[in-house]
Amino acid sequence: MQLGKALTNLSIRQGINGEQMAKELHLDPTTVSKMKNDKRNVTTDTAHFSLQVYDDGEYTQDVAHLFTDGRTAPTKMD
Repeated sequence: MQLGKALTNLSIRQGINGEQMAKELHLDPTTVSKMKNDKRNVTTDTAHFSLQVYDDGEYTQDVAHLFTDGRTAPTKMD
């Protein structure tokens, strides 16, 4: 699942960089960078864990939209 824009927007709203996000998600910084650039898919487990780590309504809605094949309303991801 490509979640790059949502992860990028999340990091901006949270005021964290890729290294901090990687640490909080227990991932390698390179993995987070690839996910943010849509060069690596986000697994369901990683998406679920990220929802537990970050209490962010827009991100939650974006994840729901992507993981339900568009059956939920997206947020504006630009």
